[in-house]
Formats: sequence, structure tokens, C-alpha cells
Amino acid sequence: MKNTLVVISDPPSGQVAERLRMTVGLTLENDNKVTALLIDDGVYTGLGLDHEKLGAKEIDKHLKMLGMLSVEVFAHTGSCDKRGVTLDGFGIIGASDDDVAKLLEEADVTIA
Repeated sequence: MKNTLVVISDPPSGQVAERLRMTVGLTLENDNKVTALLIDDGVYTGLGLDHEKLGAKEIDKHLKMLGMLSVEVFAHTGSCDKRGVTLDGFGIIGASDDDVAKLLEEADVTIA
């Protein structure tokens, strides 16, 4: 099994929506364990905002699909705290610095 970690560190945009779409696509390969990490300004992606104004209307749809596919989506708690962001939706899991280090260490492939 290939452990793939997709890191999203940019604020919501069309490019981030595409990265989430790619993350959904990675789940189609049976040998992949896919995990996503929202860090730095990427934590804004998990807010469930009206991203359509940013040209990124697909973000929420992809986050919901990742949840339906049992893909774990983590958000770096330090990044959330620094930005005053609270993520309650989409089943996003808080990740400490140690958790993030472990995710990176255990990944066979990291896409950032």
C-alpha cells in the first residue's frame, strides 16, 4: 500500500480546488491510502465559505466527497490558532506539530 499525503498550504483558490479534486482521484487506486493536510493559509480551505466568488466553487464538494470516501483530512492546529480559525465541518481532524511530523514521516509520497 502506498501512503500518499496531499499538503494544502495555500488559501482557497481554483488551484486548491484542483488539488482537492486530484486528492479524490487518488482514492481510485486501491493500493493508495490517501490523507490530506491543511496547513498555514490552507486551513481557510476547511471553513466551508462561499468559495464561488474566488472561482473555487468545487472546494466544499471535494471536501464532502473526501469524507464520504473515509479520507482523513487534518488541519494543523497551530495554523488554525494563529489565524483564529475554528474548523468544525467536513470531519476535519486537528493535528499538532507532532502529528504533522508523523504524517510527513509516514508518507511514502508527499504532494505539496
